[in-house]
Amino acid sequence: MPTKAARTATEAARTAWDNVQPGDIFFTTGGGVVGALIRRGTESPYGHCGVVHDVDPADGTWYTAEAFPDMPPWKPGLRDRERTADTVAAVVRIWRTEQERQAIISKSCELVEAKLPYAWSEIAVIAAANVLPHSWIPNTDLTRAVICSNHVAQVVRAARPDDYERYFRYTPNREWPGGLHYDLQRMLWDDQHSFRNLTNWEDRPRTKTLPEVLAETEPLIEEIKRLGKARRDR
Repeated sequence: MPTKAARTATEAARTAWDNVQPGDIFFTTGGGVVGALIRRGTESPYGHCGVVHDVDPADGTWYTAEAFPDMPPWKPGLRDRERTADTVAAVVRIWRTEQERQAIISKSCELVEAKLPYAWSEIAVIAAANVLPHSWIPNTDLTRAVICSNHVAQVVRAARPDDYERYFRYTPNREWPGGLHYDLQRMLWDDQHSFRNLTNWEDRPRTKTLPEVLAETEPLIEEIKRLGKARRDR
């Protein structure tokens, strides 16, 4: 039976993600040997990621699409899955419109239907990163197999192609979970703070011209001059 601390942690996780919606992206630490290899080889707390397709409000079950290893090795690596909020370490929402959300889900479903195998060779490359300098690791570009971050990166590019080119350092087939999370955070920061993302560009704060600044400060300057003159006359 779960301890009180475990039940509290589980409830906290469910509360933290109770606003999760289809189209959201989640990250976990990843389980087993593969998860440990990915975390260590990519120097990241995240070893796995996926896309939320649906959420059951009755029991909190998440219906997701994830690429994960299984046996036999020729079994499709990218498949539908069920999980609960207490297994999740982070949730990222990149969609800003319903159109972007549908693009995420549609692309994810398309990749699931393609029955792509799991990219065991990519895991071997990540494993090598555990013992070799990263500069020695070859750049791979797998197109016929996927790990979890390859799948998620493709749905991000499908929903926001221009932003993918702007913020992401690698093509989708070369993304690893830790780097993917980092690039997503860069994009989301600009979503919140960049003027280019205002709905109406004309509403952006405008830099004033020098004549405008002088016109606004002229009454204050005149008042300062008046007070100085009054003090000298006393």
